[in-house]
Amino acid sequence: MKLNNKVLIILVAVLLAFVLYTQFGNNKQGTFNKTLFALDTAKVTSLAFYPDTTAAETQMEFTREGNEWLLTTDSINAQTANPDVVKSLLNMLAMLEAKRLAAAGKDKWNEYEVGENGRHIIAKNGNQVLLNLYIGKFNISNPENQTGNAENMNPYQAQQRPVVTSYIRLAKDDKVYAVEGMLKAIFNRNPAEFLQQKPETPPTSAADSIPQLQPIKMK
Repeated sequence: MKLNNKVLIILVAVLLAFVLYTQFGNNKQGTFNKTLFALDTAKVTSLAFYPDTTAAETQMEFTREGNEWLLTTDSINAQTANPDVVKSLLNMLAMLEAKRLAAAGKDKWNEYEVGENGRHIIAKNGNQVLLNLYIGKFNISNPENQTGNAENMNPYQAQQRPVVTSYIRLAKDDKVYAVEGMLKAIFNRNPAEFLQQKPETPPTSAADSIPQLQPIKMK
């Protein structure tokens, strides 16, 4: 009996060690839930982008008023934003999935540019925070199977697009995750690009669209 108990204890210890290693032994490949958060885009009434305090970027806030979205910045006062663009931003955020765990502790925040003073996004429903997400750096790499020189690649490999990876962190969480996409570049744009473009004013009459000809002077 004593021998069996010892064997059982050893087996349990080995199993526990394996579980702990699987969960925490490898920060980049440890098990985790790919779905980091659930964002119901229909409930979002405001979406704010806060830039890195050390970067020359513009703070932007989109606010929903009825069926319209209004954009406010330092230089723009509640002007109508392009609703399709705002919808695309919200859908993009809602569909984010973690590719892998990049880091598990605060010691890596600066490396991935997701510290407390970094750029982050806050989505709200009224005063309720639905999402508070820090957006870090991104990198561009070749697909994993695109190795060797171009002469040895098959046509499919040659046509593959580079892999773009961004690093994010949820507020009040120490972990840094790798996700697909160039998030930093998406939000770091001229605010005017998010505005609803006014249609060009058509000519009031057919005659207005005809260029005026100058009379020919006879010599």
